[in-house]
Amino acid sequence: MFLRDRAALLNFRIRAAKSKQCSVKENATVCPEIFLDAVSEKLASMAVLFLDVELISEFHYQVISLG
Repeated sequence: MFLRDRAALLNFRIRAAKSKQCSVKENATVCPEIFLDAVSEKLASMAVLFLDVELISEFHYQVISLG
């Protein structure tokens, strides 16, 4: 029964995300999946920047300690 209810909810959310109203990111209040997609994109880009800074810092530390 739990799985059937969960499947119904997921199907509803999929249909809502594919609707015309959810085709633009400006409708974040109407379509939470679109908002979550935008948030996940931002988090992913920030994570990449953070890793870049950490790798550069580690490389710089290694170069200074060898020199």
